[in-house]
Amino acid sequence: MKKMDSLIKQCNNIKPLYLDYHNTSNLKFEVEEQVRKLGHIDLIVVWVHSTAPNALPTIINLVAKQPNKWSLVHILGSSLNLETIKKNISVPENCNYSHVHLGFVRENNTARWLTNTEISSWVIRAISQKEANYIVGTIEPWEHGRNK
Repeated sequence: MKKMDSLIKQCNNIKPLYLDYHNTSNLKFEVEEQVRKLGHIDLIVVWVHSTAPNALPTIINLVAKQPNKWSLVHILGSSLNLETIKKNISVPENCNYSHVHLGFVRENNTARWLTNTEISSWVIRAISQKEANYIVGTIEPWEHGRNK
């Protein structure tokens, strides 16, 4: 996918999975297949919309079966409540969880969504710096971001 090109060019060893994460059985098969092929997974970057509530727990449960440490970078849309997300995610002991919470940018008395380049640069920063929390742009008041 074109949106992933920038991220793939800037990072080594990315193996993107393009799939419908709403299809839990296919998601499970594909993640299991990647673990089988690679032997283990060190890092997962996931941006799953709330319309697929089983996707993230499925990914976490499958990858957590491996004995090695791994990192999960969770991309969150601007309208999501971080505290609710954290309460509903069970992070296993062998997982380092971090998130990138995407907002919007205010320019000239208007608001705009982040560009693909801005999003990918912050995701790369989250991966390289290994800190737990990133907020990109402005999150609140969210209503300002909707009026782009």
